[in-house]
Amino acid sequence: MIKAIEAGNFVYGIIGDEMRKKYKKQSIDIEDLISYLLKFADDFGFKNITDNIEGKLYLKDEFSDKIWEDVNEYNNSTFWDELITRLGKRDFFNTIKNEEREYIDKNNWLPERIEECYDKWRKEFEKHDLDNLKNHS
Repeated sequence: MIKAIEAGNFVYGIIGDEMRKKYKKQSIDIEDLISYLLKFADDFGFKNITDNIEGKLYLKDEFSDKIWEDVNEYNNSTFWDELITRLGKRDFFNTIKNEEREYIDKNNWLPERIEECYDKWRKEFEKHDLDNLKNHS
């Protein structure tokens, strides 16, 4: 449970710093929840994951670092999924046919053909990573 909350803390900590009005309170609330839960770590046999610094419990760096590695793996995965999805949708909508537009509007669902657009980008990035993306400035 602490791992899951700490992973959420990484996310809310970042957006809480960047978008203070919207997320800072949630970020602080999550930090407070982690502090509260860490008080019980020893009761559940997890004293080795905490450091007591000036009377406050924190996750040990090695435990926190492992969670950060997991969050970075998630970020990497979602980066590629998001990039493929956005580029695939862009290409799809640039080549859309009237009957496909009607289908999308009527069913609120994209036709199977969009998978071809996704696959094109997926294969491109598997083969070349970002090397073929060019700066247009």
